Amino acid sequence: MKKVAILALLTSALFAGGATQMAQTPAVSVMPKENKFYAGAAFELQRVETFKYGPANSYGASLKAGYEYNKYFAFELRYAAGIKRKKHLKLDYYYGIFVKPQLPLQDFKLYTLLGYGKAKVTHNGLSHPNKETIKKGFSYGLGAEYKINNKLSAYVEALSLIDKSVTRVEGKYAIKVRTFGIGVLVKF
Repeated sequence: MKKVAILALLTSALFAGGATQMAQTPAVSVMPKENKFYAGAAFELQRVETFKYGPANSYGASLKAGYEYNKYFAFELRYAAGIKRKKHLKLDYYYGIFVKPQLPLQDFKLYTLLGYGKAKVTHNGLSHPNKETIKKGFSYGLGAEYKINNKLSAYVEALSLIDKSVTRVEGKYAIKVRTFGIGVLVKF
């Protein structure tokens, strides 16, 4: 009888120890790391319009940095500068902060930009040589992004940076700054 009791005790200790060991080993799941931060650069066609001086196109470059909160929403900081003036008006610089609602579609992403920014425009005419106008206000835009791989994307977007009335001694005139850009984005 003692042998049966000892055998039962050893068997239950063996199974209990094995069950305890199995319960302590969690299942390991490997999730890919998501890239939340990103930076990008773009070549832009910039259009500056005023009621008094008319439209002028110029070329520029923009930089942006952002944080993707989730796949539907991101935040961005942007800076753009005019490089070459085609006529009498030029976008000297622009900077702003944006919220970015986005709609992911497999390798594509459509997005809207809503934000606040500040721009400096220079008019170089005969009546006002190097006249500077600095305005700030609401900015908005639309864009599309194509995912090349997990780290690299290409994008195209159109922005309305400034669309305000400007008060001057001679009276009021409207100023509009619009850009169309093509760029690349790196996620890290």
